Amino acid sequence: MAKQIALKAYGKINLGLDVLRKRDDGYHDVCMIMQTVKLFDKIELVQEAQSGIALRSNLNYLPDNESNLAYRAASMLLEEFGITQGLTINLQKFLPVAAGLAGGSSDAAAVLVGVNRLFELGLSTKQLMERGIKVGADVPYCILRGTALAQGIGEVLTPLPQAPPCYVVLAKPPLSVSTRIVYEALALDGMPPEAHPDIDGMIGTIFRKDLYAMASKMGNILESVTITKYPQLNRLKELMRSYGAIGSLMSGSGPTVFGLFDDQQKAQAAYQDLRFGNGKEFVKQAFVTEFYQPLMTEDLEKRPAPQKGYGGGFRKPGGGGHKPGNFGHQQGGGPRPGGGYQQGGGTRQGGGYQPGGGSRPGGGYQPGGGSRPGGGYQQGGGYQQGGGYQQGSTPRPGGGYQQGVGQAGGTQGGTSDASGTDGV
Repeated sequence: MAKQIALKAYGKINLGLDVLRKRDDGYHDVCMIMQTVKLFDKIELVQEAQSGIALRSNLNYLPDNESNLAYRAASMLLEEFGITQGLTINLQKFLPVAAGLAGGSSDAAAVLVGVNRLFELGLSTKQLMERGIKVGADVPYCILRGTALAQGIGEVLTPLPQAPPCYVVLAKPPLSVSTRIVYEALALDGMPPEAHPDIDGMIGTIFRKDLYAMASKMGNILESVTITKYPQLNRLKELMRSYGAIGSLMSGSGPTVFGLFDDQQKAQAAYQDLRFGNGKEFVKQAFVTEFYQPLMTEDLEKRPAPQKGYGGGFRKPGGGGHKPGNFGHQQGGGPRPGGGYQQGGGTRQGGGYQPGGGSRPGGGYQPGGGSRPGGGYQQGGGYQQGGGYQQGSTPRPGGGYQQGVGQAGGTQGGTSDASGTDGV
């Protein structure tokens, strides 16, 4: 009997997205707050006796070769480990394509995790994430999942506490946006400091579990490109607020727009109007869902230790932080001893980004918190063998990426009917 494994590939939204500079290699250094949502693709991996990879999908226009990130991820691991058996990837695609929700990256992340388990390769989550960056910038985050600060080109990840719970309504217009073209069109030179979202401020609101303050801090610098080209996205944001959203933003490079709601009935009414009412004329797909968290995140010491910098050696406009070896995202003053995500004031043994800290003197990753050596990718601490991406259990300490939360099935045709969504 063939060995097989079933997985969910969850989408993400950006609660905050800042672009700091264009690098010499053509990529951009970013600073983002990433959040997984309970909206997912379904993936089944089947080990075959005959060599080769076969990818099948419910969408006939998706590539079934190296142009597909899921295929590329599988090919990379099978080749690296000299695996002679074959693999069938059955992909049920429910996340919108080219929508700013990291659907392709999440599929690749799930395949990396699944191939590792199916062929018993013994790779740790950290090792999978290191390989994931070779497939795509968002793949390491899609392996990690939850609430996280992403830096570098998106691969330098610092897990954060669980964002305050709420309902999320997503709307994708009938258009596709090229991430590459959006970044190429972004004009950072001369952009005023206030155009950059307050990422530090948002991190503070997450630690305080203040949903309304977090929503007020949301910002995406890429809106200056995408919404200028597609003004209907601004109309979508206005519609979200008219429905009662406490905050609305474009996710990634677009074109998906989301709204955060503190009331389930308001969220459901918004979805209904976008799908069947005033919004249907310019919304192709709509969903209502919630945030997804892979772990019980109150205990930060079970999460990966923050990584130290990414050697960019750059500053924000206005003379702010982001220097090699620090995580600071300060405007105007730059890194200071004891302040922000910095050496000298943070990311120390026994340290952990605690409430009351943040990017200010005496704050940041201070002693007494989590994110310390001995935590993270360990047995019993989540993100481990025996946990993750499995059917039958809800997320719990020591479990990690497990499946079985909420509803089964798939959100087909752009609805959120019973399937492809965990939660509402």
